Amino acid sequence: MNVYFDTSTWNHLERHAERDRLIRIIQQHKQLVLASVITVGEVLRTPDPVDRQNICSVMRALHGNGPLLEHPFDLAHAAAQAILQKQEDFYLLRTGPGNYLLHCMLDATQPPPQDEIWAWLSNMEKRWKEARAQLNSLDLNPAMDHLPAVLGHDAFLEILCKLEPARTLAVSVPQMRVIYGYSDLWKALGATVAYMMKPSTTRAPKNIKGKKRAGAQDLWQIPYLGVVGTFVSGDEPMVEATHEISRVASFRYGRSTQLSDRFFRYLLGFLHDS
Repeated sequence: MNVYFDTSTWNHLERHAERDRLIRIIQQHKQLVLASVITVGEVLRTPDPVDRQNICSVMRALHGNGPLLEHPFDLAHAAAQAILQKQEDFYLLRTGPGNYLLHCMLDATQPPPQDEIWAWLSNMEKRWKEARAQLNSLDLNPAMDHLPAVLGHDAFLEILCKLEPARTLAVSVPQMRVIYGYSDLWKALGATVAYMMKPSTTRAPKNIKGKKRAGAQDLWQIPYLGVVGTFVSGDEPMVEATHEISRVASFRYGRSTQLSDRFFRYLLGFLHDS
């Protein structure tokens, strides 16, 4: 299956002493590494033009010119719509903003119009805040700290129905049960939402042992785990959150989460140039 690199992993690979060899190994073993509108949007904000061009060059080498993974809500809408129409799969959609970000990544020689990039990122942040505000106003039993008992619970499915991709389709709880059962993307989205609602998550300190906890903007990338086989991050708290979410999501097909340093060591140690 495909691999997803979060922003920290793209940065780590660009700075890695064995960068070119790692890129060659990944290409030779035909692993498709996907970038998302989130990672590309964040990379395009890189102020130093050389750093920005170098990271985009790595993205071009591994992701190529195919469609970026769109906002998780957009993917979730497409997945739900396909299941309601009794289709077994859905195409990765392409939006205007997604195509624009892809164009900027493919030609990073000139700084992208910062006002447009910031406007897009601001709109995405607004969608996150609206979703979080809805979730904060809801209550759910059993206790949210016991995630396996929560996921699939009628009250929780009702919460998922209130999220933008389900709300715009007027999805009912029985329909959501079907969608949730058939879609690993919705399993990943649901487990992420449940994790974000946990009292131990919302009340936890922002820093643990000197390391910043994964914030909402980072956590919203975890639903991509529903459409890839491996999720790679250079941030330990992010890997810990992804691992917990993956563990309780009950995916139809297995997934793995990897710390980028360990993932790169594996490639260099167990795979070799042809």
